[in-house]
Amino acid sequence: MIELRNIRKTYGSGASAFTALHEVDFEISENEFFTLLGPSGCGKTTLLRVIAGFETPTAGAVLLGGEEISLLPPNKRPVNTVFQNYALFPHMTVAGNVAFGLESLGKPKDEVRARVEEMLELVQMLHLRDRPIAALSGGQQQRVALARALAPNPRILLLDEPLSALDLKLRKEMQVELKRLQHETGITFIFVTHDQEEAMAMSDRIAVMKGGRVHQIASPKALYDRPADDFVASFVGESNFFPARIMSNSDQGAVLSIPGLGEVTLKGETHDTGDVTALVRPEHIRTGDSATSGLILEGRLENAMFLGIATLATVRMAHGQEISLRIRNTHDAPPPTEVGSTITMSIPPKAIRLVRAVSA
Repeated sequence: MIELRNIRKTYGSGASAFTALHEVDFEISENEFFTLLGPSGCGKTTLLRVIAGFETPTAGAVLLGGEEISLLPPNKRPVNTVFQNYALFPHMTVAGNVAFGLESLGKPKDEVRARVEEMLELVQMLHLRDRPIAALSGGQQQRVALARALAPNPRILLLDEPLSALDLKLRKEMQVELKRLQHETGITFIFVTHDQEEAMAMSDRIAVMKGGRVHQIASPKALYDRPADDFVASFVGESNFFPARIMSNSDQGAVLSIPGLGEVTLKGETHDTGDVTALVRPEHIRTGDSATSGLILEGRLENAMFLGIATLATVRMAHGQEISLRIRNTHDAPPPTEVGSTITMSIPPKAIRLVRAVSA
């Protein structure tokens, strides 16, 4: 549905010029829940504004259904936006806010009334249709903003960090609600966030951005299991990184040497010999009686943080490197918590991923 072709956005000129987007190039499918994920200042909101028409790209093209819309003003695009602060009209009722856009388009009153009821029922706010905006909670206001944006039946809905002002419990409830709305309406959602858990929970695909560039686009599972580089790995989930070296390749696989930890064969894999960066997720490191295969390690427990379903622990190796562990809490095998105790661990070869080193 949306094609972004080599989008570049530069502000200013000469020595003071700042490039917010560097040749961004990808496609978003119809009926997809697509998320732009990255830290503050990575360019994700600028890219959303380019799609909406609030920013004109310095170079490149935006295509909708194969037709270029780069110079089309926002009100001429079949796109609506839900902003971070919702931008609701405080002097209007819930129904008045949802009706506003339809009335601006000159829709007949009967059609406006029916569409308002349909949208308020969709977001489960019909019983509050006559309530003033000031009397609503943050979650209720967010639902009204969604209903107003969905009312004109846009082909694409843009969402610029709309959940950031909500508390954790409400934010998780609204994640489920947004995914339900996207599924029921069939509208393409393009969502902006810096919260990787939020992105993982809702998205069909995620574009991870840094410094105005897209580092990887993939499904949540693929991003987590096969990150393209160390930035993606560190931004999407928790990670342990080890400087390592591919020593050789054989019929058995590639031989990986990690200083201070030992050597392991990556079965069925071949890689160019030389220096690499190895990634291991904290939950894939085994401890205690289960630490029986792969790289067997010992270290000193530095700290342990109880997180309910799991304990997050830090272990310092003899050569000084710290390793993070995420140990599932069970009644049968409680995790170690005594600071200073010796912890036996193992890293299964299948838990090791090799990633490009790009982070400064």
